[in-house]
Amino acid sequence: MKKLALSLSLALALSSVSTVFAAIPQKIRIGTDPTYAPFESKNAQGELVGFDIDLAKELCKRINTQCTFVENPLDALIPSLKAKKIDAIMSSLSITEKRQQEIAFT
Repeated sequence: MKKLALSLSLALALSSVSTVFAAIPQKIRIGTDPTYAPFESKNAQGELVGFDIDLAKELCKRINTQCTFVENPLDALIPSLKAKKIDAIMSSLSITEKRQQEIAFT
């Protein structure tokens, strides 16, 4: 009986995961403020670099979608997300009570 329950739980979990991945868009616009090294900044060639940039690129690779970075000042990231100018924020954005009332953090 335990094996049956475990198998059903695993099957349900996997079916939920496939449903989530089926809804991933082909293109994702990621907002970032490149003024906070080593998390996000620009190198001498003007390219975005840093931990958050590397993490975003790896996540996009793993979900097999095309991601583009949209540079914004820190105070414009949340308004840009709410206005659907970007799809996600990948920047060192501290979680505050006020921000939690506006957007979801993961």
